[in-house]
Amino acid sequence: MKKWVEIAHSSSRLRFETLSEYLSELGYENQVDFVEASTSEFSEVFQDLVQKYDMIRVGSPYGTSVIYEFETYRDQVRFLKSADALIKKDGHWSLRSATLQAIIHVLNGVGPKLLLGSDVLIVGAGAGARAVVAAFSKLGFSRFKITNKFPDQATSMIKELKEAYFDIQFEFVPQERLIMLPGVHGVCVNTTPFVSSNDLLPELYYFNFLKPEGVVIDFTLIPLVTPLIQEAQEIGIHVVHGFEVSGMADILWSEWCFGVKPDLKQYYQKLKEKIESTKVST
Repeated sequence: MKKWVEIAHSSSRLRFETLSEYLSELGYENQVDFVEASTSEFSEVFQDLVQKYDMIRVGSPYGTSVIYEFETYRDQVRFLKSADALIKKDGHWSLRSATLQAIIHVLNGVGPKLLLGSDVLIVGAGAGARAVVAAFSKLGFSRFKITNKFPDQATSMIKELKEAYFDIQFEFVPQERLIMLPGVHGVCVNTTPFVSSNDLLPELYYFNFLKPEGVVIDFTLIPLVTPLIQEAQEIGIHVVHGFEVSGMADILWSEWCFGVKPDLKQYYQKLKEKIESTKVST
């Protein structure tokens, strides 16, 4: 039996228990554990997990912190400066970003709905936001606006991004300026959590910044239909739900770790059913 663990500030129990159950149904015996750690204890707790497990999922907000626990890692991770999937083979750890690969797959499905010459508005400044920049720049997008509840975190990330990407524009947008943004954005991606303390999200619901034919992507897994998604759907904007990004990331991770590629539609359905049965509190 393969044992794996997620380390995060708040665990993604519903998501990963669903994945674990589905893998078991397919004949791949596994056990998932959950470890919640504060920022101050992350390094110590993580080093203990490294000794006990061969697969680790890294949740928010530790996607950027985890790379400092290793001296060497893949070129992709070095470029991203974040990782969310760790796999040990032959005694060596491989760091990857399942989220990045998932976004690329999802965007390929969106296809012609993407307005390549437009700006991208990213909400958040963590590992998810870094993966979004990498995926969209790979497609040819070159202008990114980034907003975040904590300006210092966003400006620090933008400084690093400018050192890593050439001929790409990055601009920080304070919360109070969101309502004044012009409608030049073809994509809005929310990577921040749906919680009552997140007062950034209501500023987006007017979509004054988004082109009528734009796309909205919300990383939020629970609820299935967030207010951001609902408001976008009501005015005919194409949306990508959080379960689509998370589900694709889990499928890719399963292939890396178990050598199996589960049926994406089946896993989507299982994930949706679990989410729909969950009472949401913000």
